[in-house]
Amino acid sequence: MNTETARRARALLNRKLAEESSLLARFHKKPRTSTADEFFSGLVEGAFLLAAADGELSADEEIALSETLHEITNGGFEPEEFMEMIHTFEKALQEDGPNERLQALAASLPDEPARKAMLSFAALVALCDHHLADAEWKALQAMGTAFGLPVSVVEGLVNEAQENLCGPPSG
Repeated sequence: MNTETARRARALLNRKLAEESSLLARFHKKPRTSTADEFFSGLVEGAFLLAAADGELSADEEIALSETLHEITNGGFEPEEFMEMIHTFEKALQEDGPNERLQALAASLPDEPARKAMLSFAALVALCDHHLADAEWKALQAMGTAFGLPVSVVEGLVNEAQENLCGPPSG
């Protein structure tokens, strides 16, 4: 993923989080929100699960995820730290299976804004090659289902990510 795409991804996530947070502030009683650590870990695991949806995480996908995380954290997250997290998620996926990992991911992100931001980030990762493969789409749908979100919301997040990365469709 090039630096410009990573910058767009960071801007989109920041905007989505700000929008969702301001909507939640209107309610008197807020549901429990994800901690910063839960949210960041959820972003990485969700992106990992999406990248591994076809059965393996390729070296190119690892590099793209690592560079994107380095960029969106303004250099605060080193590639070595990312690889350590990925290896932990790979082991958990092998031991637990994809359905259990999705349930764990949903439990770690209890609030809808965090879930939507994670799905937006996963969609950005999936679209870094400007193509959403069938396995990636199915993985995004499975994440949405685990999060209790309708397919229409997942579709909207994917479309928004695509527009932010590539610009609006011409025609």
